[in-house]
Formats: sequence, C-alpha cells, structure tokens
Amino acid sequence: KLDKKIVDIYKDNEIYEIQTQGFDKMRDKLETLLPNHSLTIVFPIAHIKTLYLISDLGEVESVRKSPKKQSPFEIFKELYKIKSYLKSPNLHFKIIMFNSDEFRDIVPKKHVRSKGYKRSDQFVKEIVQEYDIYSSNDFNKLLDEINLKDEFTTADIKKLTKVSLKTSVLVLNILLYLGVVEKIGNKNRYILYRRKKQEA
Repeated sequence: KLDKKIVDIYKDNEIYEIQTQGFDKMRDKLETLLPNHSLTIVFPIAHIKTLYLISDLGEVESVRKSPKKQSPFEIFKELYKIKSYLKSPNLHFKIIMFNSDEFRDIVPKKHVRSKGYKRSDQFVKEIVQEYDIYSSNDFNKLLDEINLKDEFTTADIKKLTKVSLKTSVLVLNILLYLGVVEKIGNKNRYILYRRKKQEA
C-alpha cells in the first residue's frame, strides 16, 4: 500500500505496475502516484506463441506456431489511453517480449463466430528482448530498430512494424505529441513526417 493505493511492486523507491492491457484503468493511480514517485509500467508481449490444442480427453490434438507475431509497437494502443501522463518525468515503461506455449481446450461451437476452443493456460518459454523507455528519446531506439527513414508516412510505419493501420495512426499520434517526430508536408494521400534530432 502506497499513498492509499495498492501497487504491484515497490522496490528501491521505484513502483512497478504489470499491465498486459487496460492502461486507462490506471489513470487514477497515475494521478495520485506520479507527482511524488517514479513509476514503471511493465508491458509483457507474447512475440511467438506455440499453440497446443487439447481434446476433452486431455490429449494433444495439434501443435502449431501462431501466424501472428506481435511487435513492441503494440504498446502504443495502450499509451494513447494515458496520453496526458506521458510527459511526466516520473513515468517509465519496460516492454518485455517473450515466447510462450499456449494451451487451448477444444469446446463445442455454440454459434457461427465461435472459435471452437478456449485458452486454458499460457507459459513463458523465454524472454526474447526488453525495451526500457525512460524518455522520449528512447522511442527513437524503437524507430532505429525497424530501419525507419528520416521522412516517412503512416503507410511506412504500418509496413515496417507489422501493426494495423489503426495502431500505426496511434503510433504517430503519440510520437508527434512527445516531439519525437514532426509534420513536414504531404506525400500522395498521406501526411509526411520527419524524425527530429535526438537531444544530447
């Protein structure tokens, strides 16, 4: 318990909150804690999943790799929900990319959209990579990793990050808000952006 709030971890004067989604639910906690405490939101992302389909007899029916590989840029969907707090010097992020085994139980399909299974458990196999974001400059490291050119559009972000167009729009919304990029004109039907030089 800290300042009338319950936190996940408090160690060496640092608060750690582990969130897989729903950053908007943290607004009240951020409002209370950020003025006087350093707080890191830990965001775990399953990069590659191995899917195990389990029958009602408890036997493995199939094993396959999920075709979807998630990107660290998925965090921008959550950052948008707490946009007004992102400029606080006390707010940091740690993105943890991990590979996992996911077990799914086969269930009867009750309607047309039913997937025919439900997730029963997920286990972390290995941590692939970690990203520490302590300032807006650290977002530039993410952009360096995808080999983003100095000038680019939303379409370029979508192509290089493998996220949806909607998420690409949010990526640029946040980067523009934090001063990591700037608008410089138009290219075809798209707004043209440019990366700003990093501060020393």
